Amino acid sequence: MHMPSEPVWSWVETPIGDGLIVIGPQGAIRAAFSRPDGTGMPSEESVLIEAGAQLGAAPAHDPAALAEILERIEAWFDGSVQDLDVPVDLAPADGFRRAAWERIAQIPYGQTLAYGQLAAEAGRPRAARAAGTLCSEVQVPLFLPVHRVTRADGSTGEPDPRHAVRRMLIDHERAVLTGGPSPWA
Repeated sequence: MHMPSEPVWSWVETPIGDGLIVIGPQGAIRAAFSRPDGTGMPSEESVLIEAGAQLGAAPAHDPAALAEILERIEAWFDGSVQDLDVPVDLAPADGFRRAAWERIAQIPYGQTLAYGQLAAEAGRPRAARAAGTLCSEVQVPLFLPVHRVTRADGSTGEPDPRHAVRRMLIDHERAVLTGGPSPWA
């Protein structure tokens, strides 16, 4: 997948809500999504300020530069591809955070990994809560499939819109693998 030479951003419409994505030369920097009902979206300005601070330069609005990535996102949601094939810029992460995020990137499509198992595989076997916190801090959901990390019982957490979306994403992946109906089909 071709990454832009300069940081760029665009809006994308998805079944889980509208999203604002920022992609830099090293990969995905930020992905913020509204809830399916259109609420809960951070402001465009705040997302771009955060991304610009990380990059040292404000990203430019350039949907054309992201056309291939936007098409890939659409294909992921319609089930025709299982890998977004967009690297994630992990430059700001180190130590346990980086190890956990690298492990999340390896969770196969349609499968899940418990917080405790993630912590153990990232080098801190007793840090399930810390792994959960790291998952909540992921700035590039979907590109880094944090929705695949669950509680030990397979649940996604307390009932709120964020956890409902995570469950929808897991259910979508499993439906694609088994030929069943997608949550938004």
